[in-house]
Amino acid sequence: KLGDPIEAGAIKSVFQKHRSPDDPMHIGAVKANIGHLEATAGLAGLIKTILSLERGIIPPIAGLKEVNPRIPADEWNLKFPTKPLPWPTDGLRRASVNAFGYGGSNAHAVLDDAYNYLREHGLEAHHVTAKRPPSLAFLENGVTNVTNNITNGHSNGYTNGHANGHTNGHANGHTNGDTNGHSTNGYNNHNGTGATVSNGTSHDEPEETPYVFTWSASDSNGIERLGAAYEDYLTGIDSHDASEEFLRDLAYTLSNKRSVLPWKSFALAGDLGSLKTQVQNMPKPVRSSTSPRINFV
Repeated sequence: KLGDPIEAGAIKSVFQKHRSPDDPMHIGAVKANIGHLEATAGLAGLIKTILSLERGIIPPIAGLKEVNPRIPADEWNLKFPTKPLPWPTDGLRRASVNAFGYGGSNAHAVLDDAYNYLREHGLEAHHVTAKRPPSLAFLENGVTNVTNNITNGHSNGYTNGHANGHTNGHANGHTNGDTNGHSTNGYNNHNGTGATVSNGTSHDEPEETPYVFTWSASDSNGIERLGAAYEDYLTGIDSHDASEEFLRDLAYTLSNKRSVLPWKSFALAGDLGSLKTQVQNMPKPVRSSTSPRINFV
């Protein structure tokens, strides 16, 4: 209870004059998620912040009920989020991570998101950073639909690493910095993971190249249930959020991160509208052979 006001006061002394009630400094705390980690506490904060930068989402503080009364958050232009929030601006996303040791040592790191940093410096590299933050409607509706309706489906990447917790602990100040507002037009063709390879595309092909979306279930009716769940899920997705990264990640998750069950079906789509149509008319499921045939070409 004593450390939090001191840390918040330090953040306030630097950033209060650069912020406003409409544009507050967002504060996070990784200890609320996993407790004390001794010497590795700073590393945990670093990982959480990288995930936040990648997804363009400011995660909530786990289990937060009320802010420490010794921290006048509104007066200091600070905000302690209680639900996932989209990054408030487009362009470069910047966050700082702070951690200090029992003996008084202090470490502070300032991080930029990979996509915008590389773009602004004319560099190319492999990464999975979202070009734009998701919309608030996506976070409020899309993630809820996934959680409630899909049992063997897509676990939305935007929520990875996020949990709900408590304000006690070291503060990770999510600062947008002075470089916010740069446009994010264009797409780094080197973005991505092995998803594009496993789904039949390459980095040099056009953006509208379709992806293969695969589903499997333990019985034929399970495919029908999955189709209905995904149809409901995709209906809640706004076209603004259905970027190439979204389709790529969904196809990769379905292909590589789900249990392989006997009954299978698929969809071939390169945009959200096409995927919705395919899911509404899911091909008849086929039971895979237990004894694979081997062909030599």
